[in-house]
Amino acid sequence: MDLSGKNLAVLAIIFVLGFAAGYAVNYGSKEKIEKSSLSEIEEKVVNFVNTNLLKPGIEAKIVNVSEEDGFYVFDLEFSKDGNTLGYDSVYVTKDGKYLFIGKFDLSGEVENEKAEKLIDVENEPWKGDPNAKITIVEFSSYDCPFCAKFALETLPKILQNFSVKVVFKDFPIHGEVKAHEAANCAGEQGKYWEYHDVLFQRQEEWRKNESKLLEYAKELGLNVSEFEICLNSDKYREEVLKDKEEGIKLGVRGTPTFFVNGKVVEGAKPYEEFEKILKELEEK
Repeated sequence: MDLSGKNLAVLAIIFVLGFAAGYAVNYGSKEKIEKSSLSEIEEKVVNFVNTNLLKPGIEAKIVNVSEEDGFYVFDLEFSKDGNTLGYDSVYVTKDGKYLFIGKFDLSGEVENEKAEKLIDVENEPWKGDPNAKITIVEFSSYDCPFCAKFALETLPKILQNFSVKVVFKDFPIHGEVKAHEAANCAGEQGKYWEYHDVLFQRQEEWRKNESKLLEYAKELGLNVSEFEICLNSDKYREEVLKDKEEGIKLGVRGTPTFFVNGKVVEGAKPYEEFEKILKELEEK
């Protein structure tokens, strides 16, 4: 692993369903693990994660194994009652002794160009100027009150005062995948952003009663029958979870997280902070 200059990185625990301080986990004696095969390490990883890191009822399974910077990388799928909640990756040293989740650059510098290339914005909902030289990609959760604050208060000011293209990426935090699917179903009928705003405006309502998702479709004048068929088909579930997986790989740890021309901006910053960032980019 390259530990020099801007590539210096630290591995830290980041759970799909919560966060913890960074540390490495020694989950077995060195003598035993040195003799372990990869398949035995896989078994130890799954047992450790399920027993020690997840809430009751949530299970992890390995969906892919690869190597990166001298580590084994185990891609995990998290599920509850047969429903996929999300994905994350754990890193294990080649001797099988230490387990980590997540990787951070300690230099404080963001590889903007790399982030821009990694983010897939094709066929994603967007608004603003399609030819703008500034693109804001937001990883957001409809269940997140800070995301609602950005969507309803800060975003309108940005769009009013700057030429930007804003792209929305799904990052459900608490299992509210259905709300994200519903927005995509509304998008089929040309009402993505209207439905997006309603979900944020009435968070408390649909959190308690998911049937409200159909009511919102009716209120917005959608063909409710077509909307319901779309929603019940789970046709957008894979797409929603793919967005989240992409965010995790980019280092997204919570919502909202923004990539402004590739530069990471975390949290619901006040408009004034976005104004400063956007003015600097306009002057370049």
